[in-house]
Amino acid sequence: MTTQESTSVPSGEKLQEILESMLEAWEGRQPEIRKDSTADTNQLLTVFGLAANAHRLGRAALTLFRAGHRSEALPTVRAIYEHALTTQWLALHAAATTALVNEYGRNRANMARTLRQAGTKDMVEAAEHLENDAWEKIPTDSDQQARQFQELCDDLEPAGSEAYFYYRLMSSLSHPTGKVVDEYLTDNPITLHLEPKNDTLGGHWIFFTCVGILLCATAVDLLEDGNPRQEELSQVGQTLGTPHMLRLSTKYYTRTGKTP
Repeated sequence: MTTQESTSVPSGEKLQEILESMLEAWEGRQPEIRKDSTADTNQLLTVFGLAANAHRLGRAALTLFRAGHRSEALPTVRAIYEHALTTQWLALHAAATTALVNEYGRNRANMARTLRQAGTKDMVEAAEHLENDAWEKIPTDSDQQARQFQELCDDLEPAGSEAYFYYRLMSSLSHPTGKVVDEYLTDNPITLHLEPKNDTLGGHWIFFTCVGILLCATAVDLLEDGNPRQEELSQVGQTLGTPHMLRLSTKYYTRTGKTP
């Protein structure tokens, strides 16, 4: 899904230009919900909200890239990538919106239990607020996919295990892991570093950021009447050498019993 298919890979500077162009196009929008829209309103609102957040994260990531902080941008890139795959899934699968809301409700219930366990007056009151504002779950065929990101990835192609691998790789460098510790140490003799010693993958993160913003934008465009940005976004995908839109996978159709 994210492997560059073109033999001519855009340079880091060119990728920054592409990202800037996509962000400017989004930031120049006038968001509105048309009364005559044929899109499912809840689906469109959910996809738009995640895409809007991803674009703001994209602006933050670009600032870090321009400052030369490629490794430091990675936690933000990881978030953009997760938003991208999620928005694609939501745009392609109508029941996914309800599944995501179910997962939101489950997490709120878990948070309420944690607040009660903390035991302080303020936290118990916060727990009561969450409990009073709960809603009834509407079972779907995709609640597990909304809960487990690997299974969400499996619903998409080209994505699946490859997409999840990249997500795990970014996570290993974003969370407090041994891999992060290793970036600031060398052996024989043991030496400490103030900067990561190995930035061999750093040049890839701007590419993943571009792909993530592209997929978020196309998810919104898919749900908008007339797909106003389809040609523009398709051209960006060609420049990047990656699909500008994903599709539901064979695994998805097998597990749901639906037909393409």
